[in-house]
Amino acid sequence: MSDVEMLEAVKHGLKELSNYNDDEIKLWLSSAISFLEHSGVNPEVARSEKALGVITLLVDNFRLREANFSQVILMQVTQLALVGE
Repeated sequence: MSDVEMLEAVKHGLKELSNYNDDEIKLWLSSAISFLEHSGVNPEVARSEKALGVITLLVDNFRLREANFSQVILMQVTQLALVGE
């Protein structure tokens, strides 16, 4: 997915209708993808539609300034890391 497609898909998942927070969401999106890659997820998978659900959850987690990741997030990251390509 392109960066623009990923941004729009995450915004849709967050029910974010305006462009007002795009810059902030882009930063969180970058952090979410980096987290996936550093967790062992193949970079191609981390930037694909396969990871969109967990990326949206991560961005929402960052947006809410939550200190801990849910078990759902951790399980999805683990599954993506185990899938490989």
